[in-house]
This record gives sequence, C-alpha cells and structure tokens, in this order.
Amino acid sequence: MRKNVLAIVGILVAVVAAITLTIIFLPKNEEGPSKVNNVTKKEFDIESESLESFKFMKRMDESNLFYLGLDAVSIDGTDMLEYLRSNDIAELKKNFNKVETYKDGGSQLYTCDDDKKCDTDIKALFCNTTTGDKDVYLAHKDIDLNAEYCDNTPKDDENQEDE
Repeated sequence: MRKNVLAIVGILVAVVAAITLTIIFLPKNEEGPSKVNNVTKKEFDIESESLESFKFMKRMDESNLFYLGLDAVSIDGTDMLEYLRSNDIAELKKNFNKVETYKDGGSQLYTCDDDKKCDTDIKALFCNTTTGDKDVYLAHKDIDLNAEYCDNTPKDDENQEDE
C-alpha cells in the first residue's frame, strides 16, 4: 500500500514539474506586435489645428480622400497618402471597427477606438451610395461624421463633374 502512495506522489510531482517547466520555457509573444483578427496594431498619429478644416487630399481610382478636422494623418510613421500608394482602401478598413452601415447604398462608418488595433481615436466614412459615390472621409474623433457627407444626388449630363 505504501508503495502505491509513493508511486502516486511521485507521478504527481513529475506532472507538476513538467507543467512548471512548460510554462517557464514556452516562448511568449509579449514583445511582438499585437494582432486582432490578423490585423497588426497600427500607430496612428494625427495633427489637427482646427476642427473646422475640410481638405481634399487625394484622388484614388473612383474615390476621393478628404480630411475633416485633420491636417495630417500617419500610420506607423508613414504619411497616409504614402500609405495609400502601397495599400488599398480595403487594407485601410481593417484598422478600424465598423460602427454603422447606412441605407444610402451601403456607406459605412468606422472608428479606430480599439487600443488593440490602434491608439488614436479617429473616424472613417467609406461612402458607397446608390449614385456611385465612393469617397473616403477621415475625421477627428470630435467631428459628427455621418452619411450626409456622401453625395447621394443623382448626376445627370448637365451637372456631371469632369474627372
């Protein structure tokens, strides 16, 4: 009987030792970048002089990029305009959390308020109206950004803008 108790105690000590060694020596990913849904956390930096500012920044395929209340935006030290030369809009969207989808054809409002994805609270509106507006608006967190910024006016031959 005593041999059985000693054998059980020996096995328990060996199991506890194995678990302890596993915990101590398993590599930890604390120093690497954090990821949420396969998105590496981005460092967003913004400059904002006036919340009243409204700036056209860039033409991208069928979209225009506008800044609202922002003077400059960078991602991981790269200016947003430079970032968009090597990344598309879908890649940019991954850094934000969808807040609302509007009934204007599918425009979507996103925020960057999840500190696991980024640490600057900014907003992004990705227009997708029934009239074909695909513009993108990046805004300061204090701007009331909504689908009213998207152009939902049907264009006819008389008032169509030159591209």
